[in-house]
Amino acid sequence: MTTDVQVELSLARQLRNRLFADIASGKYPAGSQLPPAREIARHQDVGYCTVVQAVRMLNEEGVIHCHAGRRARVLARPGNKYRIGIVIDNGKQGIPPFTYDNAGTCWLMHNAVQMALMKRHTPSITLPPEMDYSSYAGQLDGILLVRDTDGVWRFPLYPDRPAVTIWNQPPPEEWVNGVYPDREAAILRAGVYFLTHGVRQFWAVAPERRMDWFDALEQFLRDRGVDDCQRLPVHSNFGKALEELFNVTIRPQLKLPVAIITGGDYLSRELNRTMIAAGLQPKKDFFMVGGSGLTEAAHWQPALSVVGMPFLEMAESAVAMLFDLLKHPGERFPLCRVPARLILRET
Repeated sequence: MTTDVQVELSLARQLRNRLFADIASGKYPAGSQLPPAREIARHQDVGYCTVVQAVRMLNEEGVIHCHAGRRARVLARPGNKYRIGIVIDNGKQGIPPFTYDNAGTCWLMHNAVQMALMKRHTPSITLPPEMDYSSYAGQLDGILLVRDTDGVWRFPLYPDRPAVTIWNQPPPEEWVNGVYPDREAAILRAGVYFLTHGVRQFWAVAPERRMDWFDALEQFLRDRGVDDCQRLPVHSNFGKALEELFNVTIRPQLKLPVAIITGGDYLSRELNRTMIAAGLQPKKDFFMVGGSGLTEAAHWQPALSVVGMPFLEMAESAVAMLFDLLKHPGERFPLCRVPARLILRET
């Protein structure tokens, strides 16, 4: 996984960040004085003028107060001390506003992150990756990156910039400082739901890259007597292509009642509609679970069960991890798995 952009921070900005981290961690509490400029220069191995510039930045930001002839004093700031950037890095659409048919998952996660930051009285700014926001990055203390693993990696890395990645799918194993949804247990609970309704057949309908979500579920059903398990990789979430796939591939092989799980929200909605239009009755002839889970989109199909994305829980975990990073610069935290939940709608 590669990145194309590297933004070099000035020595003064790097020093400002280190001093700010010391203040935020409590090394220099409110009301205390910073060491003399020459002492900072010697300790940090930088020039005196670099220290003066860094201290001036903190003074302009209201973190410290400088008075001619006196050492800088740390101010008590209302609310939280940090300023956070939210980066939306989605392969389809990076710039708000989003819609449910385009980057819906990132849109809802963005809202959840903003809510989590609001609880901590922390200001934030949304930074789409398409724009050159290097002028903003230097004034931010940390970044929350909302990442769509289906898309193209476009986020520019910033030296010495604490960042936490919020994935909508399991990320590369070597990744650190991030959170992601764990759908496995919820998907297995969908298998229990299918078995209680006596299904005779199982279909997993999803993009090829998401088919491995359902490996454990398929084995679970086979072990319990559902031997007819089928997979249908799709390239289009909706429209005539899906209708044709159903009529050509699924319908001739159907054994009712049938269990279906999908790897996309629009895919769930459109396949549900296609099957109803074909005269099949939901909750009787077929039992469908949407495997991606925009729970807020229930107005599409109020009776559609879903594996719901834990947006609020992921946002809270990511913000807490970022705050730990801000207090302990350079730390590497293991990936945090946040369990998804199965939401059954029987009506």
